Amino acid sequence: MRAVAIVALVAACLCSPSIQAQQADAALQRLNTCVTTSAHPPSSQKDIVSAMNPAINEPDKVAWCFFLYVNMRSASPGNNDVLFETWASDGETFRPDPQWSNAPRTKQLRPNILLQVRDAERSMGLGRQSGAIHSFALPPPRPLGPGDNVEETRRNKPAFDFIVGNNLYKLTGVRAAFQQFAKDSKLMSFPPDAIEVKANWFPVESPADPTKSGIPGYTGSPSDADKAASDGKRYALVSMHLISKMVPNWTWATFEHENNPGRCEYIGCRDAFGAAQSFVPPDTLIPDPADSSYQNPKNNPAPYAACTKTASLDTLFGAAPVDPVFKNYCLKGSQVDFTDPSGIAIRVGNSITEETFDFQASCMSCHGHAAFGADGTATTLAGFDNVTGAPLGPIHGEWYWTTSIGGPWSPAAMPPIAAQLVPGAVSADFVWSIPFCAIDDTRTPVPKSRCAAK
Repeated sequence: MRAVAIVALVAACLCSPSIQAQQADAALQRLNTCVTTSAHPPSSQKDIVSAMNPAINEPDKVAWCFFLYVNMRSASPGNNDVLFETWASDGETFRPDPQWSNAPRTKQLRPNILLQVRDAERSMGLGRQSGAIHSFALPPPRPLGPGDNVEETRRNKPAFDFIVGNNLYKLTGVRAAFQQFAKDSKLMSFPPDAIEVKANWFPVESPADPTKSGIPGYTGSPSDADKAASDGKRYALVSMHLISKMVPNWTWATFEHENNPGRCEYIGCRDAFGAAQSFVPPDTLIPDPADSSYQNPKNNPAPYAACTKTASLDTLFGAAPVDPVFKNYCLKGSQVDFTDPSGIAIRVGNSITEETFDFQASCMSCHGHAAFGADGTATTLAGFDNVTGAPLGPIHGEWYWTTSIGGPWSPAAMPPIAAQLVPGAVSADFVWSIPFCAIDDTRTPVPKSRCAAK
């Protein structure tokens, strides 16, 4: 197979529900050991200091540690689930009276949410921004067959509890969060143990016949594991986004199956820890320059070479309770900052999840746009705008603020007039699911979340 990888107000703040202190489970202890144990014992002051902040100094290693954690075996009778598949999906989070469940359930998938933006089931209010923000049309994707490129977003219990405990799963709760922020300016912040996964899947039409899978590179062998879904079809994992709140602006990583044809297109593949070839440059050849569009089948990218693993990553795999199939996946890239020291925007995108704009994708820049206005709706179309398309680089103050004396103002002009700042949007702490998936509980009956499986 080919493969790939976010509330009523409590008192006067958005906070994590109060819970009794619990001892971390064995899986979390293994994650801690993976993240904090250096490949080589520190032998210098530089080594010691660098080891103090692995998420910043070794983001690729940390990405693999979380990958092994979320994909650890967690099967129950009748399925071959891994850990993240036991967590709450968007449909299970954004619904009336959401409840955490540990019961096994059939996988339910939805069409790629970003490719749905053009055809949202309910119009997006764009935060009632007085028409200042206009729609941006995504480029058309490559032609897909029925059920191709379906996905799920899942979150662990700390992330689920934060959303539900603060009523951020419903429109009235999101509106209340805006009003509370207008009073106290306290930013929303998920707990540090929050983790979210977005996984993309392609249908396997016949597991015994690789030519009928619709997935380039799928062999039909047992090593190319697949999963059954609620529609009775079988699907193979093709990509995965993985984020954790280990640092205030989250850690970001994206993975693809090594057989994905476009795996390193446009921006290349970077993995300083787990790949024997730490940088794979993109293939810039355009087979048909006369028509370089996505829709031209002549321009379908050729597969890249397998991402051979380093001895250090092999060691981590050997110590982790994961199926060997996950060694078929490659880290496309990780991100912990908006730009490099020279101001160049850091790009991290997935050829499946960000299809049609992976050349201009930045996890942090996109999710830095995750915000809602006074009406509880997203203030942009999934981060896209009519100026740059998919913005890159740092968060801009004017995305969130105006002033009592007019505006918008550039970020550099804001500090002298800070006392007169007026919120135009509230940050969802990088989690798009809040403004995009919240159910509209002002309507009767309450309609299904746009993020729920169809």
